[in-house]
Amino acid sequence: MGILLFHAGLRRYLGSGRSLALTALFAFDYYGLMYNRIGLLENFSALCFLLCFYLFIRSEERRWPAFFLGLSAAVTALSKYLFVYFIISTLLAVAFRAWRRSDARSFIVFLAGGFTAWLPWFFGIYLPFRSTFRKIGLGWEMLAFPRSIHQAWSNLLHNPLPRYLQLMPVVGFLLVLFVAWTLLKLGRTRIRRPKDLTIFIFLWVVGGVCSLGVLNYQPQRYYLPIMPALYLAVSILIRDRDLIRSKRRLFWPLAILPAVLFFLFLRFVATGHWIFLGFPLVLRLLIFLSLTGVMMFIATANAAWKTAIEAAVFVVMLGSSLYLYDTHFYRKPTYNLEDASRFMETLPAGSVIMGQEAPRLALGTRFKTILAYDKWFNDKDPFKRFAPTHILFLDKFHNAERDWIRHRYPDVSASLRFIRRFRVWDTTVSLYRVQR
Repeated sequence: MGILLFHAGLRRYLGSGRSLALTALFAFDYYGLMYNRIGLLENFSALCFLLCFYLFIRSEERRWPAFFLGLSAAVTALSKYLFVYFIISTLLAVAFRAWRRSDARSFIVFLAGGFTAWLPWFFGIYLPFRSTFRKIGLGWEMLAFPRSIHQAWSNLLHNPLPRYLQLMPVVGFLLVLFVAWTLLKLGRTRIRRPKDLTIFIFLWVVGGVCSLGVLNYQPQRYYLPIMPALYLAVSILIRDRDLIRSKRRLFWPLAILPAVLFFLFLRFVATGHWIFLGFPLVLRLLIFLSLTGVMMFIATANAAWKTAIEAAVFVVMLGSSLYLYDTHFYRKPTYNLEDASRFMETLPAGSVIMGQEAPRLALGTRFKTILAYDKWFNDKDPFKRFAPTHILFLDKFHNAERDWIRHRYPDVSASLRFIRRFRVWDTTVSLYRVQR
């Protein structure tokens, strides 16, 4: 459904051929393919993001879709409270459009839609359970909030988005170019002001990167709803290509910025690991040639040869995603969770397993699992309440889960006996037996 919304929105400002090609690239994006195999809340949130994108475009023509845009933006934030930045970004984009058009009514309609979703949540869910919200908020603050400006800045510099962009380098290159082009249009009065949709996508990307990037805890799945915006940024450069050609003396120097970033990546290759090297040499060379082809397509006059370049770049970008899917999943699938679950089945009958990863690793068993964590849930004396026989510790985040048990329940911690360690994604999970 998200892919259909993506394509429906693109067709309103791109030609049918280009909108279909860009939709195909988005649909076969490696991370999108892999994450959509999993039942994650972020997948539903990404659908809400795309619904807002479609409604924003529709609301440029008529006023009534602005109501459903506000409603959808509020639902997007409520689908996962971490994405509250998106309703702020959408609010700013709608306010910019209302200011530019002197159309305050459309902004009021948007606000009405937002409050239609927010008020029932506030009175029906938040107020009755505000003590629970407060407790979870304290736990989230302890887990994710930076302790200083320096730590927030360090988190932002080491956020996982650049790692993702290394596996889609053409889109990453154009994303940097899109941000620079949008800032140039905002800062130079001689250039036509950016259109409303440009501001919407710009705030979507910048808001997501800045709000998520400063967190101490930012798994890559949090960035999943930003992925559509990366491809939409490419669509804006394609849409604005006539304007770019007329201002190519200003546009060409902008290409220096993403080019320098790629140069720094190449310098880094000499001293450390770079996942871009996962592509074979021939494909890497084709990717760099594609970057040149993209710049020629955007910033030079129309010519017959540009159709061939456009098709070649599409093949390289699609081939990159399919290569990753083929080599990292189709040919070499792993069954770590299944193997862990089968081992868990060998535990004694009546076992009770506690830990953040317990529901996932013991999914195929008949054992009772307890999700417990400090300042989050079931943290009030879980050993008396549930009498767990085994504990699964996530060996990540400086062993915070294990440290909680060690400090809060030292006697239990001293009685733990190690059984086995399981490989799960990019970390491990350790199984311990609780001695009685």
